[in-house]
Amino acid sequence: MQLLCPKLSWRDGEASSLPGTMTKGGAVIGWLAPETRNDWEFAPQAIVKRPPAFFVALGISFRTGLDDLNEYQVAELVLDGGLPFALMRHHGTRPDETEICLPDSVRIEDVPHELGRILKELDLPEAAVAWRRFAVTPA
Repeated sequence: MQLLCPKLSWRDGEASSLPGTMTKGGAVIGWLAPETRNDWEFAPQAIVKRPPAFFVALGISFRTGLDDLNEYQVAELVLDGGLPFALMRHHGTRPDETEICLPDSVRIEDVPHELGRILKELDLPEAAVAWRRFAVTPA
C-alpha cells in the first residue's frame, strides 16, 4: 500500500518514489479530493475494533464535522484512485471502534469484495471486524 499523506508513520513501511508516501503491499490509499466530497453519499458497511487513533498512528488524518446526528471524526480516502471510502466515528459511539463507509453507489453484491480490499490494505485482520454488511441474495 502507498499512503498519500502529508505525514506518515507506517510501521514496516518502505519509502516509495512518490514524495510523502510509504509503501506496504501494492495498493495506493490517497485523500479524497475535498471538492468531490459532496459527490458521494457514504453508508456504513463495517465496524472495526480500532479507534481513529489507530489510523492516525498509520499517518491517516481525521477531520471533525457535524451532521444531523452529532459530531463525528472522519478520514475521507480513495483506494487505488478509484474507490472512495471513509473511516468514521460519531461522538457517543464506542470509542474503540471505527466505521468503514462506502459510497451508496457500490452495488450491494460488491460490498464484501470491496471491504476485503480495504481491510487488506489497512492490514486489518478479520478478527478486527466487529460487524460487516454481507451481500443480500435475491429470494
